[in-house]
Amino acid sequence: MTSQNRVTGRVRADWEELLAHLEPLHVTYPPAEMISRVGTYVAGVHAIAEGIVAESVQSEDGAIECLALLGPGDLLGLEVLFPREGALASTSSRAVTLTRLVFVEAKQFREGIDRDSTLRWAVVSELARRVGLPHVAAMSRVGECGAQERICRTLRRLVDLCGVVEDDGIALQGLSLRLFSELACVSRDQLRRTLLAGLTLREEQGALWLDGLDAKAMLAS
Repeated sequence: MTSQNRVTGRVRADWEELLAHLEPLHVTYPPAEMISRVGTYVAGVHAIAEGIVAESVQSEDGAIECLALLGPGDLLGLEVLFPREGALASTSSRAVTLTRLVFVEAKQFREGIDRDSTLRWAVVSELARRVGLPHVAAMSRVGECGAQERICRTLRRLVDLCGVVEDDGIALQGLSLRLFSELACVSRDQLRRTLLAGLTLREEQGALWLDGLDAKAMLAS
C-alpha cells in the first residue's frame, strides 16, 4: 500500500488503496482552480492521487504566500481530525497542475480510522511526517529568508513532486516561469536575477527544464 517517487525514490502511502473500502469520490481539478479557501468548512479529507496542490495564506499586506506544495501521497483536510477547532480550513488550497483527488467525508473518514488499524497508522505516519519533517512540503514564509533561498526550496520541492529525469536534465511538466515565481513568492525580476547568476532553469514546450549540472546537484541534495 505504498508508492515510490520516480525521482527521489521516496516511498509514500497509496491512499487510493487504503481508502477504497470507504467508497470514496474521485474529483478532478484543472490547473489554477481553488479546492478550498481558508476559513471555510472542511467537509472531509482529500488524498492527492495525481497532480500538485499549493497551500497558501494571505499575508497582512494582502499578498498570497505559498506555504506548502503537496503532491501524490499527501492529504488535504486533516482539520477534520480535530473537530473541537471547528473543522475550518487553516489554509487555502489550489490546484497547480491538473489534479485528481480521492475524497472521503469527514465522519466516514474518522470511522474508518477507528475500524482499520492499517489506515489509522498510515494517517498517524502522515501527521508525524508533516509535523516532524516540515521541509518535505513546507516553503519558507516571505521575510524569513531571501528570494534565492525560496527559489531553491521551491525548485527542490517541485523536482520531488513532478520531476522527470531526462538525458539532458530534469523536466517539470505543466509549469511555467510565471507560475514558478508565484509559487516561490518572488517577483519575475528576482527570478530573472537568480537565473542570470547561474541557475539553468528554462521554459520550453509546456515544461520547465533544469539542465545538466544543476539537475545532478538537485538529485544529490
